[in-house]
Amino acid sequence: MDNNKGQSVSTSMIYKSLERYSVLLFQTIVQIVVARILSPSDYGIVAMMLVFISIASVFINNGFNSAIIQKKEADDRDFGTALLINFLIGIIFYVFLFLAAPSIAHFYNEPNLVVCLRVLALILPIGSISSIQSAVAVRMMMFRKLFICNIISSVISGAVGVVMALLGAGYWALIAQQISSVIVVAIALTINASWKPRFAFDVNSAKDQFRFGWKMLSAALINAVYRELNSLIIGRKYSATDLSFYTKGRTFPSTITSGVDSALQTVLLSSFSKKQDNIKEIHRMMHVSSSVNSYLLSPLLCFLAVVGSSLTSLLLTDKWLPMVPYMQICCVTFALHPMSSINLQALAAIGRSDVRLKLEFIKKPFGILLLILSIPHGPLAIAISAAITSIFSLFVGFMACKILLNYRISDSLKDILPSFGISIAVGAIVYLLNSININQVLLLTIQFIVMVGLYIAFSAIFNVFGYNFLKQKYRQYNNELHIIK
Repeated sequence: MDNNKGQSVSTSMIYKSLERYSVLLFQTIVQIVVARILSPSDYGIVAMMLVFISIASVFINNGFNSAIIQKKEADDRDFGTALLINFLIGIIFYVFLFLAAPSIAHFYNEPNLVVCLRVLALILPIGSISSIQSAVAVRMMMFRKLFICNIISSVISGAVGVVMALLGAGYWALIAQQISSVIVVAIALTINASWKPRFAFDVNSAKDQFRFGWKMLSAALINAVYRELNSLIIGRKYSATDLSFYTKGRTFPSTITSGVDSALQTVLLSSFSKKQDNIKEIHRMMHVSSSVNSYLLSPLLCFLAVVGSSLTSLLLTDKWLPMVPYMQICCVTFALHPMSSINLQALAAIGRSDVRLKLEFIKKPFGILLLILSIPHGPLAIAISAAITSIFSLFVGFMACKILLNYRISDSLKDILPSFGISIAVGAIVYLLNSININQVLLLTIQFIVMVGLYIAFSAIFNVFGYNFLKQKYRQYNNELHIIK
């Protein structure tokens, strides 16, 4: 087997992750600044609207753009057809939300939502264009240009959000930040990317893309509706403030995982698709991707769960402390997302997008049952039910890969358990340091150093694959620099 091929995929994934984390780091700083200014109820108002925006966005960000990436041969005709259909979908959903805004406001008993939702929903038709632009760039492996566009968008939209928050705009600062982000991305991609948006329509191309895309879309829609159902119930049954603690508790774990998860979904679908006739090569890619992403994410999420209270108090102030239990639970939930993404992308790459849809019909009834049982026990119980569902969903994905790709469940567990086990053991040691009565910043610094030091030491002692792989990549990078010099 050609090792360089597997490494080229992992290198692209690492590069994409580093790019994504640069954007996320800036966005996190902006979120911290804005959260210190605004109240939890401001975030809750926007979170109520994002329930419906997120579901509508599934139709824009899944389906035709996934078909563009997966298709073996694609040209301007395919790109233009996907762009036209996606844009029409964006317009249709904007009109729907515009008309439904009064009913949604009545559902939440928040009259101010009418105007806010009609403005925020503008991100749908705009995002429908940038979604296809991004898919074309991913297909062409133009991650550097995507990175530049996302950085520009983050800087401008972040500045808009902070300035409006300082001026006392309240939740309108968050709305303006969201809208300016998608506008700038669309403009930046048009300027920087080699493919310029052009509307076209070809019946055969549309049918071909729809045959693949509708299954991906349906699966993503079921997943999104289930995910947003939690927020919908909390916002309706409890309060905007409760919803803000729930959604904000997801922010830090989501930020940590989304860089790797984004790399998995962008790099792997394209890379797996090119190797869809070589199962052994897909096995190698799955092994490397699962092991490395687990090795990187496990200690970060474990550290976040252990120091959650101190970190929240320091960065966001004590008014956000009620979000900590949600954040700790979400660390478990989000730790499993990238592994699930690897399974799903591998299945989609071999043309079995139908399996992804079937899996949702297995996973979601289980999740909905847990959700129904948890509702009477409060928002925290709802968050716990989501974490349990994530664990169940991961093992369902393992089963599908065993049946269709002959990738054994034992191999999947070997990829992730070493990193998980070491992270939990080291996290327990770091947790004991919370009892030390010293300056908060100094304590967090000591805890981070201990976490990193012990994690690396145990990784070397137990010969963890992710550690050895990253060490090898680091040595290769140094050798290349030495040759250049």
